[in-house]
Amino acid sequence: YKFLELFSPALVKEYSLERWKSGDNSHARRQTTEFIFETPKFKPQNELLETIDCVEDLPVEHLCKKFVVDRKIPQEHYKNLYFTETFGDFAKLIDGGVNAPNDSRLIIPIFDSKEQLIAIQGRILTSSANTVRYITIKANKSIERLWFGLDRLTEDKTVIVVEGPLDSLFLENAVAMVGICDGHYLPEELKDKKVIFAIDNEPRNTQVIAQMKKIISNGNEIVIWGDGFVEKDINEMVLKGKKPYEIKRMITNNACSGAEA
Repeated sequence: YKFLELFSPALVKEYSLERWKSGDNSHARRQTTEFIFETPKFKPQNELLETIDCVEDLPVEHLCKKFVVDRKIPQEHYKNLYFTETFGDFAKLIDGGVNAPNDSRLIIPIFDSKEQLIAIQGRILTSSANTVRYITIKANKSIERLWFGLDRLTEDKTVIVVEGPLDSLFLENAVAMVGICDGHYLPEELKDKKVIFAIDNEPRNTQVIAQMKKIISNGNEIVIWGDGFVEKDINEMVLKGKKPYEIKRMITNNACSGAEA
């Protein structure tokens, strides 16, 4: 009424008559409009994996299926690995601000301990001198450091920490560092467990040795690979015929800390 009285005096009488007919007058209780706001429903990050192909469902002759078979990755993990022909497009679904190459890649999902997707890692399937082999995209940028396999931890108190997510799939109760970690800050899920770091066997790599020294200085237990070990990582050991239980036993037997390390 006040609005019309100020801006359209000609309509005031008509509006007053309509209000009176509807029972809305100065002596009547005015009706108020109830506004209902629903919480916005965002598509869960886990559902984004449904937009690409699961390795378990790929035909045997498929490039990505042949890759995981040739690497002897345990078949039980096929259902947790994926494939996309357009990695750049899929990466934008995870983080709209990234620009990644639109090539074919194996997708390794990274979940938190509550099985929520927090990042993905894309592994190139065809070698190229100008292509980055692994590309990691975070869905949750508030997480400073990523760890692969926290969703697969068991009640076993001993956890083996390796460098590559694919390497961790060969060992029971194993996790992988996504990026270099010196063992100073461990996730909450590992703080009450015995942790053994099994860094790649690269005794001539100065960066690897420097990382190992930091892990030792921070009081962690670590594997010192002996002269008899020639394979670079867990996957290579499997390809050379070693069984996962044998590798775990070797890690346990060659783990040390402190002055001994």
